[in-house]
Amino acid sequence: MLDTRSLFAPKKGKPPTKGQKQIFEANKETIKFYSIMAGGSFLFKFALSSPFSTTISSILTLFAILVQASAIFGMHYMAKPVISGPSSAILDGGIDLNLKASFADYLKDLIITTSLCSALSAFSNGFWILWLWLPAFFSYKIWTSVIAPWIFQAPPEEAPEAVEKKRRKMERKMARAQH
Repeated sequence: MLDTRSLFAPKKGKPPTKGQKQIFEANKETIKFYSIMAGGSFLFKFALSSPFSTTISSILTLFAILVQASAIFGMHYMAKPVISGPSSAILDGGIDLNLKASFADYLKDLIITTSLCSALSAFSNGFWILWLWLPAFFSYKIWTSVIAPWIFQAPPEEAPEAVEKKRRKMERKMARAQH
């Protein structure tokens, strides 16, 4: 009998690290993949949509192109490598775009959602409404990771010796006030 629990158990030990050249190559592939996804979704939309599309559809499509171009430019900026002069050795591969729960992950989600909305909008403009999950998701993430922890943060605990020192000071103050 095959023990399937071991297949899905978290791996023990330190995860292997990537070298700068591996990060650089992975970043190039990631940017290429998401650029093709963005371009392919718009080619699909333009191939299937009528040449006399509505003004709203044209405005949303142009806005979607701007959003995706900005996200891809942001990924390019984050992954910008540092290359040494004559030897063309990679000193720094840039930020790894494939890290989980990083800002690049949110940019990839933005590109995926926008591609899906633009491709489906070739069939009906009603699919643009799917885009509304993005502001809801980002509002939730900002609330849970920035605003709520800041508002509901517990006051810092004082060291026991500082508490004892304050208690003795108050006792002396009360003793002087009684005389």
